[in-house]
Amino acid sequence: MAFRALTTPLLLLTPLYRRLLLIAADALFIPLALWLSFWLRLAHPFSANFLQSFWMVPAALLLGLPLCALTGQYKGLTRYVGSLALYRLAGRNGLLVLLLALAGLMLRLPLPPRSSWLLLWLLLTGFTGAVRFALRDLLLSLQNKPRHALTRVAVYGAGAAGVQLAAALRLADSHSVDFFLDDAPHLWRRDINGIRIHPPQILQQRSGEIDQVLLAIPSLSRTRRRQIVADLERYAIPLLQVPSVEELTSGRARIDALLQVTVEELLGRDSVLPLPHLLGPGIAGSCVCVTGAGGSIGSELCRQILKLKPRRLILLERSEPSLYAIHQELILLLPPGVALEPVLGSAANPALVERLFQEHGVDVVFHAAAYKHVPLVEANPLAGLANNVLSTRVVCATASRCGVRQVVLISTDKAVRPTNVMGASKRAAELVVQASAAEGPSTDGPATRFAMVRFGNVLGSRGRWCPCSAARLRRAARSPLPTRRSSAIS
Repeated sequence: MAFRALTTPLLLLTPLYRRLLLIAADALFIPLALWLSFWLRLAHPFSANFLQSFWMVPAALLLGLPLCALTGQYKGLTRYVGSLALYRLAGRNGLLVLLLALAGLMLRLPLPPRSSWLLLWLLLTGFTGAVRFALRDLLLSLQNKPRHALTRVAVYGAGAAGVQLAAALRLADSHSVDFFLDDAPHLWRRDINGIRIHPPQILQQRSGEIDQVLLAIPSLSRTRRRQIVADLERYAIPLLQVPSVEELTSGRARIDALLQVTVEELLGRDSVLPLPHLLGPGIAGSCVCVTGAGGSIGSELCRQILKLKPRRLILLERSEPSLYAIHQELILLLPPGVALEPVLGSAANPALVERLFQEHGVDVVFHAAAYKHVPLVEANPLAGLANNVLSTRVVCATASRCGVRQVVLISTDKAVRPTNVMGASKRAAELVVQASAAEGPSTDGPATRFAMVRFGNVLGSRGRWCPCSAARLRRAARSPLPTRRSSAIS
């Protein structure tokens, strides 16, 4: 604390005074390096050769300081000094030594032994470089927060990305890198800039010392990433990762832009992507209504539908916070020429649903509104049955009367031989869809196509999306649509 109090005034110095400080240090070390080069070579601090060659002291100052200033040595930011600055400094000092030798030869002045020139270059580079690195570390240590105020982390990966991440975090002054983790045995018990490299098993003893693990291997395969996540789960330490190689090389992200490990990366396989040419014809230019638009599946479905540029997208949701959140998000993604209509209400309200379908001329309906949590529906069976089954009946009957082109029910794998109330309610909803397909048209218009898709458990539900389920849903609703009635269970 006393050292920090004494050195804190350095931070208050203006850039001009800091440059003057460096110039003063160079003015001190240039003569010192000259004197030491004679002493080390001739084994005497004040030899006759040094006294005869004393002309080099003022000449070195007159040549050296302007040379450093003209070549930009005092323009760099001291706190970001690195190896490149040291190489440039060595080049400037070599040029200074060469100019001194040429001046002595041209003016026929006494010269030191030839080996003294090499000693002079080494001493100049060592002194001037050391003062800059020492000043850099001093400035960084003064501006750093106290260690207890930083987030303590372990960087998983002692490669190039891990080193860059540690350097970026050090400059950002937000994290304290306590140690590196790596699977390579030849790296264990070595260190990077004073930070020790350990095997991942060290977390068994030191898991309580860190707040986060930062995964710094951008090119890591999906399988290996899943194994690392599984190994770290037992320690209950939050895991963040650096962006992918593509994001780093394209400039979309920085090395210190830490991200959560997404649930898609934990799949045991690659995501199944949809075929783009099968999606657009059924959605583009149509009026689409999504019931339960604020839920996990409904909200992601709305995001994907917007990309296909429908004429109008209707968001039907009974939860005000969920509807507000998805509406505000979609406003930012809205393509030109697409209308967005948020509707606060229940899909089980016949009057509301019929008014929506007739006023807006709805072409496609994705019915995602339902109670989905098994324990809650088990505890409230009547509410679950009323919502899941009645809303499906209202949507199907209204769609048939209003000439809606297609209705897609979002069902669940728990509807197969159901063993709980939620699964039974969704199976009853499927039967409603099948019965609607078999009833025949309510009007003389074109027949409505009824389809359904069964989802398994969605990873990261209520906030994250499983692309494999998205692909299945899109394939269920692909176009062109047949004119005859049909029923499909995926």
